Formats: sequence, structure tokens, C-alpha cells
Amino acid sequence: LANYQGIYSTGVIPKVITKTIEKRIQEAEKKNISKNDNWLEKKAKQRSIIESSFVTSELLLSGNVVFNDTLSGYIKLVAKQLLKNEEETFAKLNFFVVKSAFVSTLSNQEGVVLISSGLLARINNEAQLAFILAREIAHYKLKHQAKLYLDNDISNNGAYNLKLIEDNLLKSSNFSDAQEEQADSLATVLFSTNYSSNAINGVLKIFNSGNHPVAQEAFDIRFFNSTNFKIPDTYFFTEVNPITEADENYTQPNVILRNNAINKIMNGEIDSFILPKNQFHYCRDIARFELSSLYLYDRQYAAAIYNSYLLLQKYPNNEFLLSNIANSLYFLAKYSNKNALQYVNAHHENIEGESQQLHLLFSVLKKEELDVLAIQYLWNTYFTFPNRKDLKKKAMELMNEMLKLYPVSNSFSETIPLTDTTTLKFVKPAGSGKMKANHYYGYGKRPADTSKIEMRYAFCELFQNEEFKQAFNNAKTNKELPHTPPIIVYYSQGLLSYNQSSSKPMRLNKIVMVDPSYFKINNTFFTEKFNALESENARKEYSKSIKEIAKKAKLDVELLDSKFLNTKQVNLFNDIARLNNFIDELYKHKDLDSVLSADYQLVDMLLEKHKTKYLGWNSVFALTEPDAMADPVNLIMYCVYLPVLAPYFFYDAATPDYYTYHYMMVADIEKGKVIFNKSYQIKGKDTPDRLKSNLYYNFLQLGGGKKKK
Repeated sequence: LANYQGIYSTGVIPKVITKTIEKRIQEAEKKNISKNDNWLEKKAKQRSIIESSFVTSELLLSGNVVFNDTLSGYIKLVAKQLLKNEEETFAKLNFFVVKSAFVSTLSNQEGVVLISSGLLARINNEAQLAFILAREIAHYKLKHQAKLYLDNDISNNGAYNLKLIEDNLLKSSNFSDAQEEQADSLATVLFSTNYSSNAINGVLKIFNSGNHPVAQEAFDIRFFNSTNFKIPDTYFFTEVNPITEADENYTQPNVILRNNAINKIMNGEIDSFILPKNQFHYCRDIARFELSSLYLYDRQYAAAIYNSYLLLQKYPNNEFLLSNIANSLYFLAKYSNKNALQYVNAHHENIEGESQQLHLLFSVLKKEELDVLAIQYLWNTYFTFPNRKDLKKKAMELMNEMLKLYPVSNSFSETIPLTDTTTLKFVKPAGSGKMKANHYYGYGKRPADTSKIEMRYAFCELFQNEEFKQAFNNAKTNKELPHTPPIIVYYSQGLLSYNQSSSKPMRLNKIVMVDPSYFKINNTFFTEKFNALESENARKEYSKSIKEIAKKAKLDVELLDSKFLNTKQVNLFNDIARLNNFIDELYKHKDLDSVLSADYQLVDMLLEKHKTKYLGWNSVFALTEPDAMADPVNLIMYCVYLPVLAPYFFYDAATPDYYTYHYMMVADIEKGKVIFNKSYQIKGKDTPDRLKSNLYYNFLQLGGGKKKK
């Protein structure tokens, strides 16, 4: 794992992933709807099938479901052992790993079985994985229909957040309690002829470990210390909160009772491993490496640092792990400088286990102290791995921020002190030791008796390097104004005749647009109905419109759409996944001026393959709502007071209101900045002409006149 770069799909894309929603619906209806079903039963099943098919397609095409990789291959080998006497069943199943920190599994009647990388990172042996797979196989054999429904939570400027849909599917079981218990019973039969019962003792309790690190090892409180930069012991706890178990924390229902029931059934005693042990440990380590990436992506920076810290004990000086810690510190410092650290560093009182030390540390460090820590770590990691120019870029960005925000530019000494000065200001009152556990001091605050960090000599060793010295001096004299985020322009009108030019054309040479989204929602006073099939059809037409209007506006727009991939385009599949992740990063980091992605090869990929550094995303959200007059109370009141207008009131009540929200965002991924962000709010239907008008106006603003690369 010396050159670990992440988990990516390879080979041919399985047909179950590229299958259209229409095809999924057709197959599911044939399998689940009977001629004997009455009209209500048929409608309910159709509704469930359509929504389930949409969710399945979105999840499989998200890029987070990985196929033909090392982990999926191992899962398939273990499943093959379980089903060695049921070759027909094995042939109908597709086993994939899904990149998620959740400890979770997911399966459906199409034969798709998903195991999260977060779960693989936490299992203790092959037998535990085998039993978990046996449960999912049992669900398939018992024809359990998973509840793959949409959570109608609207976010991201009114559009459905597809990442939220995925998280909701993975964070909890999609089967009923009764179905889970039935699957447990059948799984013991599949499992017992192959593996040891002792090996799976407490196996379901793994589902409780999603909020905890993969292991518990005391965090070395001097981990971040260097010769001339030392964090006092008083910044840490004397002891941390112990890890507790509670059924409400599980991603599976009734885990404790079900686990006891399984232990009573199991009697076999064969082995914990059938495949080579080193193969299991290698795969689990891959999953643990990926967990560091997922924590970083999810803005759980303290968790990312602690997970990488644990892995460094086995893989010292690993580039991926050290870079992960450097990136985590970079983002912590960026949020701290924006007074938004509380959004990415969970309150330490709520954390259990050794990672609590890191949550406390980042809450008590002052902004400039965190900046110095991050800058120092970024530069040292860059000097260790000179190919990582991205780390140098982030370090320089932080230096610019620090020297602009805090009056410390002249306080750093370039000369190494003759004596150790880092302990001169340490104050350790008798009997105080470290901070008391579970005591809150606030961000950047600490008890009056706590020692201070001596920062004057923090960079003196780095100053001996000419590259750092030059970069620091450039930052001191840098007169560049802070970045001003783009203005979000809102249009709210029935007609689009108000689409007048508000600024000069940006003259972009080319833009890559990735995976446009389209959502149609019908609201009533009681429910919110997502029209999955209508949304999918509208999305296809909208994709065609993007190409058509870009051509008319004379702007080079390359549309990358996962819905139109064929089975041979696995590299494009991976590229789209990475670009979608960056777009999601931009939305997550909306409080920051810029986002230099942790995926340091992304810029090179876009420039090399697509000849541009500009990445865009489109979304349409069409909402149909009942008129306020349709409320019975309002209707009766108006009719009583103005009976002559009653016919108008009834007509108005019967006519729904239509709203269309149209979004476009373009980012310069080299600078990590959003350069164009427009939102149209239209009272009216999402007619093709309206959407095309918006697209044309936007493309003219992005292009036009002399182009620039």
C-alpha cells in the first residue's frame, strides 16, 4: 500500500449498473405484480417499484459503488465459498463494495449485494464477512423487498441532494425487523457448514461501530511536536470517554437480541478462515486506508487524522496517510480562519474513545496556532514527497491567509535557538496535569493556568530551506486582495424577458458539464410525491438541450453523463465519479473562499483528458403545489365573505401553482473557486423554452467574444 491512490472500478461495467430505469421497472413489475392484484394493490406496487428503481440507479451510477476491484473481488470469493453447492444462485448475484464510512449492507431483488468499505474496515476475520454476506443472500432467497424509498428532504438550493439519498440508504437497515430475524436464521444454515461459530461471536455488534475508530490505541499527544514547536500536555485530556454500546446506535434493528439468538443457534466449530489470512488482512487494510479518504471527504477531520495515525503504526512514512493528515489540518485551519470550526469539529464531549483527544485539541488551539501547525505539517510532508505540489500550494495559501488575518508576520525567527525555548512559558500548576475530561472551554479558549505554545521559532528549521524562505517572504509582501465569492443572481418572474446581461462575458474556452439533475415534485397538503419516471425522462431531454443550446451559443461544452455510458467506458465512469465528488466538495465547503481538492490529480486529469480547467453542473427542480385557496378553511372563509366571487375561488383552488428552480454553477478547479453561480426562481411550469432561454443566457455569459484558456 505504499502507492495507495484509492479504490476505483476496472474492467467492463456490469450490465446491472448501466441498466436503464425503464428496464428495471419493467423487470420488477413482471416479477412482483400479479393479475390477481386489485387496483389499489397494483398502484401501490407500481409506486414502490418506480421509486426503488430510481434510487437503485442513482446509487449504482453514483461512482461510489465499485466493481472489479480488489475488495469486490475478495467479497465475491467469500460468497462463492458460501454458495459452492448453489452455483445457480451465485450466478444471479452481483457483489460490489460501496465507498461509505457507514457500517452497512444493502441488497435487493435484482441480485445486487453491496458491502460498505466502512464495514470491511471493522470486521475481524473472514468468517464474520461470510456471515454478513449470508444474511444478504438470505434476504434474496427469501424474496425480501428492501424499502428503497426516497427521503423527501430537499436541500442544495432546492434540489434533491443525491449524496443525501445515498447516505439515507446506507445509514440504516432497509428491511423490517421480522425480515432481519428471518434472514439471520437462514444465514446460520448457509454459514454453519463452512466456518466457526466462535468466529462470529458478536458479529452484529460491528454495526454499532460506525461512530467509533477501527481500533483503540492511545493517541501520542506529542505526535505533532517538532524540535521548536511543542503542544503542551495541558491541551489534552487525562483520560477519554469510554466507548459505550446502545441499540439505538446500530444501523441494524434489535442487534443485541438478534446477536444472542444467533449464538444459541450456532454449534459448528470449523475455522475462521478458508481463504489465505494475509488476503483478508490486506483487503481490510485497503478498506481502512479508504476510510481516511471518506472521513476527509465528509469533513470529519479529527476522525481522518486518528484513522491515519493508527495506520501509520503499521505503515510508517506512508505518503497517502501523511498527506491525508496534512489535508485534514489544511481544512481545519481554513474553517478556523472563517470562524466556522464548530461545523467540522464535533464537540469533544460527544466523542468516545481516543479520537476525543484530537477533537479537544482542535477546539482549544487558537486560530494562528492551528495555522502554524497546519503550515508546518504541509511543508514537511511536501519536502518528504516533492511530487506533491498540491501540498505546497495549500501551505502557501494558508501562509497568505495567516499573514493577512493575524499580526504575526514579524514574530517568526529564522535563526535556530541555541537552547530549547519551547518550554520556557510552560506553566503546570501543582496537581493540575491535563484538562479534566468533559469540560468545555470553547473554540480557541482554555483555562487560565494552561501553558502557551511558543510560536516564535516554529518555522526556524523550515527557514533553512530556500524554497520555504522565498515562499514565506512572498506571502509577507503579497498585496493580493482576498477572494470575493461570486454573486448568486436570483431571477423571480413568470417570463424570462428580464434576462438582461449583468456583466461582461467571461470568455471561457471550454467547460465540462457533469451529470445534470432534474427533479419533479408534486406536493399536496398531506404528502410530497417525487415523480421518479417523469424526472428521468425530463433529465434526458434536458441533457439534449444542453448540447443543443451550447452549440447555438458557440460555447464548447462537453457533457459527461453517467446515464449514457456503455459497458466499456469504465475510465469515464471513474472520471465522472471524481468530478461529481469535487462538485459535492464545493457545496460542502460553501463557507470557504476556495477549495483545493484533496484529489490532487483531478486538475491534471481534467486538463489532460478534456483540455479545460472549468467544471460545471446544472440542476432543475420543478415543483407543483396546491393553491393556497385549496385549503378548505381558506376556501370556505372567502366564499362566506365574498359569495359573488365563489366561482373564481373554486377555479383558483382547483388550479395548482407551478414553480421552477433552475441552477447552474461553474468552477475553476485549478484555483478551487466557483466563478459562476446563478439561480433562477420562476413562477411557472418548467417548459423547454424557459429552460433553453436560461441556458442560452448562461452560455453567452460564460463564453462570448475572445476566448481564454
